[in-house]
Amino acid sequence: HMISYLKMDDTEPNSQKYTYSNCRFKTGKKNKKFPGDEVNEKCEGILHVEDIYSFDKKNTANGVYGTNDESHPGVAKTNGMKDFLVGGEIDYIQKPNASEIRKYRMTPVETREAFAKAGWEKIVAFQTRNPPHVAHEILQKTAITTRDGVFVNPLIGKKKSGDFKDEVIIKAYEAMIENYYPENRCRLATLHTEMKYAGPKEAIHHAIMRQNYGCTHIIIGRDHAGVGKYYTKYESQKLCIKYEKYLKVKISKQEAPKDGKEELYETRWVWYHTLLVVELFIIILLLLYIAI
Repeated sequence: HMISYLKMDDTEPNSQKYTYSNCRFKTGKKNKKFPGDEVNEKCEGILHVEDIYSFDKKNTANGVYGTNDESHPGVAKTNGMKDFLVGGEIDYIQKPNASEIRKYRMTPVETREAFAKAGWEKIVAFQTRNPPHVAHEILQKTAITTRDGVFVNPLIGKKKSGDFKDEVIIKAYEAMIENYYPENRCRLATLHTEMKYAGPKEAIHHAIMRQNYGCTHIIIGRDHAGVGKYYTKYESQKLCIKYEKYLKVKISKQEAPKDGKEELYETRWVWYHTLLVVELFIIILLLLYIAI
């Protein structure tokens, strides 16, 4: 079971580098039947049950989140799960019904087609669970400057108390793309799942999902998918770099300024900064020429 292989192991070169398992369940009572055996219009998929098994919640939480502290939202959720997990092949039936919040949802096939149509070859993925702020703006503008385009892929779904509402995130990015970013340089698509707040392990999972979308790079910040004080600064970035050789997407690194208050700089930020200085220098020379 994937639940038993939470740690990526260099001694198994052919092993899948999954960092946690996605568990969705309806019941914790073994042998209980679910009502309704037929597919209806609300059915999104069918799980063919191949295995039903128990799991160690303490080891699972510690393996994924690096802690058993109940204050961690992921640990609290794990401890609140039922006692059995169900495994098996899944048949895809249909997408969830269309809605305002899902209008930007795209499949990996659709994103790859969109990138090709836009003429993008180098695509930087930007994972977020928040509306854009100044630091995010700078990172995205850097990506636009140094690569063909930025793929803004906000996570839409269940998050912890205090996080921004999904509608606010989408509206903010709609405004940025329509009124601020250069045309055909930024693509918005929503990722409908939930935050685990697993820090480094979740950062690698995010990278895997974005490589499936067709991205060539992904920005990993100083506290990617973190919460509270459970992970050290740049821990997610360091783990992603360590296992980058197993991925098909490159890790685009960024560094915080010395005061550590904002996530401002990315590896190639110096290019963008230098361009601004050159432009300012040219303007000064023109003003001096006019004055003379």
